[in-house]
Amino acid sequence: MNGRARGSRSGWLAKVAVMVSGLVLVFASTEPASAEVRRLTGEDLDILVDSRWAGTHYGGYFPVRIRVKNNAGDRQVTFRIDRQRSVSVSRVIDLGSGATTELTLLVPRVGSNWYGGAELNVEVNGRLVEGLGSRVEFPRQHSPWPESSLLVISDDKVNFDGFDKAVHAFFRTQSGWVRASSYGVSSESDRQWITPTVLPRTWLAYSGLDLVAVSLATLEAIDPEQRDAILGWVETGGHLLVTEVGGPASESDRLSTVLGFADRVATDDEWTAASSASRSVAEGFDLSPPKRRPGSAAAIASPAAGPAPEETTAADAGTAITWPEGAAAFSSRAIQQGRVVAFAGDPMTGSQRDWLWFFGS
Repeated sequence: MNGRARGSRSGWLAKVAVMVSGLVLVFASTEPASAEVRRLTGEDLDILVDSRWAGTHYGGYFPVRIRVKNNAGDRQVTFRIDRQRSVSVSRVIDLGSGATTELTLLVPRVGSNWYGGAELNVEVNGRLVEGLGSRVEFPRQHSPWPESSLLVISDDKVNFDGFDKAVHAFFRTQSGWVRASSYGVSSESDRQWITPTVLPRTWLAYSGLDLVAVSLATLEAIDPEQRDAILGWVETGGHLLVTEVGGPASESDRLSTVLGFADRVATDDEWTAASSASRSVAEGFDLSPPKRRPGSAAAIASPAAGPAPEETTAADAGTAITWPEGAAAFSSRAIQQGRVVAFAGDPMTGSQRDWLWFFGS
């Protein structure tokens, strides 16, 4: 799925408009199976495999990012991801003696062949190397209704608590499913944190995502080719959150420079500040836990999900909006079919209602 297709399906981003009723939710904390960084050694190769990512439930490419160092003589190395005997994605590289290189294998998440997991295999000069294999797990779906996916690129570990709660609350009320059954819903949402290392160099790697968040300083510091990949994805319909700008976006020359506004066409003429109307809606958003229909069965958590935490009430489920008003919080600006949202501070420290304001904007 390319960015254009993804932009049309992402319904808040493309207006997923529905009301869910009769759902009983079970929240359980689980670690994403796809959150994997593995180091492999053998045949005088040092290999880093990073398969942490988000999204791709509705199509797009899942990037498996690899860094490899050759500690022997010149040779040809093949990296291959196999899902079935007849389905594989591979890349062949020529590695000189002492050379280090990075590459990304793009796994298409279209159709049933690429759901579940896969195996990464390594060949040297056409020979399969035993012991250098690695399991690759794809992101799982965290709720029965569509939700936006987020990738955060940061050197610092991210607290997703407010974001997770807002995603589930907002998209639960935006989803058009009406079902009387009970569903197990992870306390986590479809999001992932990665460090700015071994980043993809093609926009296709981001095609299965709705949101990418990165600080202004990090966006400036990464390799230009890696930055162009992110901005190319925005042009096709992605939503980039540039954080820690330090003030209103309209006053930041650094932001304008790194986004290349002087050389761009098909962009908004100016930044649009966060609206006070959507802030008011977020302040009044009903955070009461979903109620069970009379006579419906109690929710049953799946054994893998673990026990459900105690239910919260409307009084303690949501906190107040902590972000300042208007452009001091965030502003947005279109770049072709996508949009950049610039945050003066770090939105990942925001509350549930802060993020509800963002999603409703």
